Amino acid sequence: MGIKDPHPLAQKASQPKPMADLPLLVRTGRWLLVLALASSTLACSNILDISAIDDAQSPDADAGQDPNDEPPPLPDVPEDLPPDMDTEDIEQADLPDDQDLPEDLTEDLPEDMEECVPSIEFCNGEDDNCDGNIDENLDCRPDLTFGFFKVQVRGDALLISGSIINNGFTTAPPGQTNVFFERVDNQNASGELGAQDHPALASGAQYILPNFELSWQNATEGRWRFNLSIDVGASADESNEDNNVAEAFITFDTNCLDNRPIDCQGADLSDEDFGDYGEGYFQNANLRNAYFEDNEDLSSADLSGADLTGANFSGANLSSVKFNLCTLDRANFSNTDTLSSTEFVRASLVGANFLGSSEFSSVNVTRANLSSARFDDNVDTEGFEWDNTTCPDGTNSNDHNGTCQDHMSARRQ
Repeated sequence: MGIKDPHPLAQKASQPKPMADLPLLVRTGRWLLVLALASSTLACSNILDISAIDDAQSPDADAGQDPNDEPPPLPDVPEDLPPDMDTEDIEQADLPDDQDLPEDLTEDLPEDMEECVPSIEFCNGEDDNCDGNIDENLDCRPDLTFGFFKVQVRGDALLISGSIINNGFTTAPPGQTNVFFERVDNQNASGELGAQDHPALASGAQYILPNFELSWQNATEGRWRFNLSIDVGASADESNEDNNVAEAFITFDTNCLDNRPIDCQGADLSDEDFGDYGEGYFQNANLRNAYFEDNEDLSSADLSGADLTGANFSGANLSSVKFNLCTLDRANFSNTDTLSSTEFVRASLVGANFLGSSEFSSVNVTRANLSSARFDDNVDTEGFEWDNTTCPDGTNSNDHNGTCQDHMSARRQ
């Protein structure tokens, strides 16, 4: 039996490839290897020099390359980076030792470059609100006005006293004051006491003027006006020129208590017998700055409802006197030992002076205002009848078990 020839296609497939095709296979394999190496190199491009890979992938660079040459070597991985380096090390790595960041970045700034904290602008020569301007929109001039002004009878003379104060923001220069007086119903009867010098006054400072004394024996009866003028001649450039005059009045009339309405402001009543006047007689009477000093006949008088602001009761007999509903602010009760059964119900005694009057007995101060009144340290509070009374320190007796004990120190005005 003869062997048949294989199928032509099978025969063709089994034939070996000619040797001439081997170089093409070798070149193809090398390119595959180069491409694989290039892919690996690109994955590590953040730490390697990729220029060699670019050259390997460039057709121009490969044009004259012998297919039998070895592929280019891979670059070495740098070994000078610490494996445990963190972000902080990297940020500080290039700083010299003598240029470390200061703890306080502003400590070496000039004073005029320090941080400005805005506040309310004030007359102090500084830029308080940090807008680059100093004391803007403020009137920083001085402002002279009067602190107090009183005219009182002292025997045959008038005692005129007062003070000036600088309510402005800067120092007022030295200047002068003067007291002018005139009879209200006859301005031809007038005069002046003469100018008095005063020193420079810093902001908030007060100057007590020397007391003036004027004999009134030859004065005609009637109501007299006294004016205290400050900054005579306008030596100070002030922020307010309209508050430089203070007024006080006094009546020269031995029968002023007989007139209605009663106007005995500043009158000398030290010798008047008040036992002749009945209940309610002095309601709304003007007895401001009246002079009752050492009056022995004031006992049991009813002065209820009178305006006795600044009146002087020093040394007078005040036993059983009724001061109910009176205004007695800044009144003088000093050195009075006869405050027994005296009534001050609903009276205003703000700033009254009781120094030297240490003995009180059954003194009724129900609903009275004793704010800022001055008493001796050893005053016996058992001698008062307290009920809803404003104590000298501004508190209320009802808040202290119905007494002002331990609350007799005057509150500062």
